[in-house]
This record gives sequence, structure tokens and C-alpha cells, in this order.
Amino acid sequence: PRPAPPRRFAAMRSSTSLPVRALFERLDHAALAEPDPFPEDVARWAAFLPEHVRNCHVRSVVGRFHRGATAGSDEECPQAVAQVAGRVWSLSQQAEGCREVQRAIDGAASDEERVAIAREMWSHVLDAARCPHANHVVQKVIATLPNEELSFVVDEVLEGSNHMQVACHKYGCRIVQRLIERRSSGQAEVRRLVDVLLEGALALSLHTYGNYVVQRLLEHAEPAQRLQLVETIRHNLADMCRSPHGCTVLLAAIRCEQGLGQGLLARDIVREEGLAEVIKKT
Repeated sequence: PRPAPPRRFAAMRSSTSLPVRALFERLDHAALAEPDPFPEDVARWAAFLPEHVRNCHVRSVVGRFHRGATAGSDEECPQAVAQVAGRVWSLSQQAEGCREVQRAIDGAASDEERVAIAREMWSHVLDAARCPHANHVVQKVIATLPNEELSFVVDEVLEGSNHMQVACHKYGCRIVQRLIERRSSGQAEVRRLVDVLLEGALALSLHTYGNYVVQRLLEHAEPAQRLQLVETIRHNLADMCRSPHGCTVLLAAIRCEQGLGQGLLARDIVREEGLAEVIKKT
């Protein structure tokens, strides 16, 4: 997530015109881009700012760049891990703090250190799924931890009836997508999550954020599960085609599902009178 602007710039941004505020946003974007930007790139965008706000803003962004560049060095990595110990959850809820935790995870010397950091997120996964900052930490945990250590994430996502709420949440859907991507590495717990998601595939397909989860299922689920998903789409073609999100899923299914499923979908669309026109209009 993009960090909050420094306090001394808050008044400047609120009082300046829309084009200048857009330049502030573009400058921040350049400072957070990957690979890490050079200060010259920051200065290039800042050159468009009014002179009276240019210099102090450039100093702030370049300083943040230098701090980010040095935080990942070999000498700083052990210190970064030690600095987040005992504060992982509180830091994860902050814009800069969540980056500090992610750097600590990346810089950990062993899986044991990464697991120790991740354990501080136990019982916080659902809250993190609703947080614009902490969701990035959970995504990093999913991407870096050994398979056997991810069961707590799946368990909390599946807790009660919250799994559909998480999958349909603006930030939570990202966590579910990262879990589905780990499905390809043989994670048994994620198979359980996929089975549950397939039961609500239609509702997810028509949802603003849930449709991204279905698209990820089409890419990473087992062949039998993908075919089950295609059958759900086929049996609800009319509803899918009337929704822009459903159309996106439908096109993703045609693109991803090679073979029998792809042919059946294409045939059904052609046979259903007026369906192709509905898709075009949607």
C-alpha cells in the first residue's frame, strides 16, 4: 500500500490544484516502484511541481528511498527481524510498519525465523483480510512459509461462515488468491478451501472482487475441479452473461480451460439465441 504523505505536506496537497495533487501521487508511485527507483527518477517527476513545494518533497521521497534501499542489506537483515519481534501485528496495521514486517520476512535467515514472525499473526488473519496494510503481510507469509506452516491461515479463512466474506472482500480476496496459487505446490489444506469455494462459485463469479478468486481457480485448481467449475458456468450462462464480472469469468474459462470444457462453453454460447449479443453489450 502507498504510505500516507508526510504530515508537513498534508496541507500543501489539500490546498493545491488537482493536477498538482496528481503529480504528488505520481511521484510517490515512482518512489515505490519495483525495481527500486533511482533518486534521479524521483527528481524528474518532481520537476513538474511548483518550486515552493518541490525541494522539501523531493528530500522526503529520496530519503524514504534510501531508507528502503538500505533496509534490505545483509547487515541489516538480522536487525530487521529482531526489531519486529513481538510487534508484528501492531506494525502490520500501519502503512510503513507492514513494509518493515515484509522486509523482515524476506531477510530472515531461515524458515524458523519466518515461522516465528508468522506466528504473531495467529488469530489475526480475518482482521488482516479487512486491513489495507496487514493483508500484504499475510500474502507475504503465504508466499514464503513452508506448506506445513500455512494451515493456520486456511483454518482462520474457513472459520465459521467467513470464508465467502473473505473471498468477496476488497483485500481478503487477495489472501484467498495467494492460497489458491499455493494449491499447485500440493498444499492439502488449500484443497479443502478450494472445495468450499467451488460450492459458492456462481456467487463469487458475479461479485466485484470474488470474480478474481474464480479466475485464479480456473488457473490453479485440479483438472476435475476446473471441469466442475466450468459446469457451474455452463448451467448459469444467462446470469453470467448479464454481469460484467460474470463475463470476465466466462472469458477466462474459455481461455484457461483447454479441451472438452472449452468446447462445451463455446458451443453453449453459440447455441443460446442472443447470448453472444448480450456478452458484447455487457
